[in-house]
Amino acid sequence: VAVSACTGTRFLKEGESFYTGAKIDINAKGKISGQAELKDELQTYITPEPNGTFLGMRPAVWFYFIAGEPKKKKGFRNFVKTKLGSPPVLLKDATPEQTAQALEGQLHNEGYFKSKVTFDVKTRHKKSKVIYHVELERPYRIKSVNYIFLDTAHKRLLGQIREKSLIKENQRYSLELLRSEQERIEEIAQNEGFYYFDDRYLLFKADTTIGERMVELDLTVEPG
Repeated sequence: VAVSACTGTRFLKEGESFYTGAKIDINAKGKISGQAELKDELQTYITPEPNGTFLGMRPAVWFYFIAGEPKKKKGFRNFVKTKLGSPPVLLKDATPEQTAQALEGQLHNEGYFKSKVTFDVKTRHKKSKVIYHVELERPYRIKSVNYIFLDTAHKRLLGQIREKSLIKENQRYSLELLRSEQERIEEIAQNEGFYYFDDRYLLFKADTTIGERMVELDLTVEPG
């Protein structure tokens, strides 16, 4: 009863508050499909996990503080602090400003260029929740991909590379898609005897100035 009656807030310093989690609020600019899946994906980039609660209490945090600073690495106090207890997860640990920047960067990686992420913090009774506001722009799509190989020794690979390309016309731009294509080409090159070919030699150049939210890709091999 004594443990469950304590929320742990009395141990916090002035200005500190527990981090209780985050919410993502998407404001789409136009009709954009897949918002639920996108929200779930963005949620995976939000850290840390808040302290576990039981009936609104944080018994593990209470154990952590009540054990104090054990003088020995073994013993009852150390057991209480490290096995039963867990350190408090505070708002400052959530670094909302850096997290908002990371979410925005991930949106750009997925082709949602010009999208913006801001945040608000709601604090009550030393408990803080972060709301991330996503201004979601319509994604850019791939118009075409040009395989430009600078060395004539690579040109005989073009047929295989183009035939089963992972990049298709009108696909949403995705950095992960480009990485997968690089890995696929590396495998083809090595199977054809270019044993030391590395996908890091492949360079994508993306032109987003062609209009209508389309991207034109040029794939080249690093000189030398």
